[in-house]
Amino acid sequence: MTILLLNPPGARRYIRDNYCSKTAQAAYSYAPVDLLLASGRFSDVLLIDAIVEGLSPERCLDRIALLRPQGIISLVSSVSWLEDRSFLESVKRRLPETSILATGDVLLEGGMEIMVENFWLDGMILDFTNRDALNYFNGNFEKIVLMIYRAKSGELISKSGPRPDGLIHDLERPRQEMFLNLPYLYPFVRNRRFATVQTDYGCRYQCRFCSLGFLGYQWRPVQEVIGELSFLRKLGIKDIYFNDQTFGGDPHRLRALCRSIKEAQLDLSWCCWCRVDLAADHLETMKDAGCHTLMLGVETANEETLARMGKRLERKTVKDVFAQCRGLGLRTLATFILGLPGENYDDITRTIEWALELNPDFVSFNVLIPRKGSALRRELAGRGLLPAAEPPLDQSGGICAFTWGNMELSELRDLRAQAFRRFYLRPAHWFRLLKMVRTFYDFKVLLHMASTMAWHLATKT
Repeated sequence: MTILLLNPPGARRYIRDNYCSKTAQAAYSYAPVDLLLASGRFSDVLLIDAIVEGLSPERCLDRIALLRPQGIISLVSSVSWLEDRSFLESVKRRLPETSILATGDVLLEGGMEIMVENFWLDGMILDFTNRDALNYFNGNFEKIVLMIYRAKSGELISKSGPRPDGLIHDLERPRQEMFLNLPYLYPFVRNRRFATVQTDYGCRYQCRFCSLGFLGYQWRPVQEVIGELSFLRKLGIKDIYFNDQTFGGDPHRLRALCRSIKEAQLDLSWCCWCRVDLAADHLETMKDAGCHTLMLGVETANEETLARMGKRLERKTVKDVFAQCRGLGLRTLATFILGLPGENYDDITRTIEWALELNPDFVSFNVLIPRKGSALRRELAGRGLLPAAEPPLDQSGGICAFTWGNMELSELRDLRAQAFRRFYLRPAHWFRLLKMVRTFYDFKVLLHMASTMAWHLATKT
């Protein structure tokens, strides 16, 4: 049967991926790992990424109707849920015989209620790393382990097995070739054509503001990853975005993977997300294997807040790592969360000062949201602090709709705008970024960043 992998259209540039959702702070996008993984599991598979292709709901619906797939695996998200359900309902009315499965962070809570309220939804994929979707479309319902779906009788079936942990043995190689011709743009890669690769799933850490640490932690065999990278290299890909939540969470596997990349002589350059407390020798190992950019979650200047959030970091360690990265010639992105529980105006101001002191190459200032599946959300719900009419959950802060504790929403928006303004409106910093430009692609990305920053500052979003 023909299966369509779908990233549905949206009014904004939504990032729906890996049980996370946000609006892009700049016009960036990358191949969603949920769809990447599914692409290797089906013999007859199609792809529509309506976000990156710029398709309107009408054009996307017409295209789906023309393809007439027997099954659809669609991304959905907390930040775009009202649009997603409206569009997929239209698909179901147009193609009533097509089975629609969905995956995304909005499904991490209230699964049965969502199924009851949405007739168009035939099943919810609660672990996109397993073979539940394949078993569903093949009619092997007895093999499904973690999914909610509609039986042919209309009965709702909930399979709620344990979240997996450990080595993944049965992943088919993603069909990267399906995604490479789409116009994805990521500001931290060094080449226009790049590939998204995932070497592990979930996260071994359990930060209270994040959901991924509570979804289990799995990793792929190193040689399987090397096989995928070798395949991409043969297709002419030179730059990789590793989409792991925490690349190198296991130091032994990090060294083995970097050593294997170098020994395979792949001549790749790459960027990744990491914890800030990487050891100096790990940074050198990554640089030697082709890493050029590290994206690091600093979150706040307040060590006590970090400890309460389950992310223990010492300021000295953070400062040392950023200095070591500069010494090695590694570019850095530092991400911060504004409005963490218990923090006030002065705390956030100190975090902004901390960002200036660390002086990374790029920053991302986000606002706290109660992410589906996170420990923080459960705590807030238990205290009755979640609003009855919940606005879209946008972890990037593109839709700044929440504040907890002592902050007014207007103050939080103003502080976020102030943070961007104070960091990026420094002539010395732009001169530093200009010195990094090596290719026309680098220059194009820099111009795009400048225009996006001007828009953020003008709109305070």
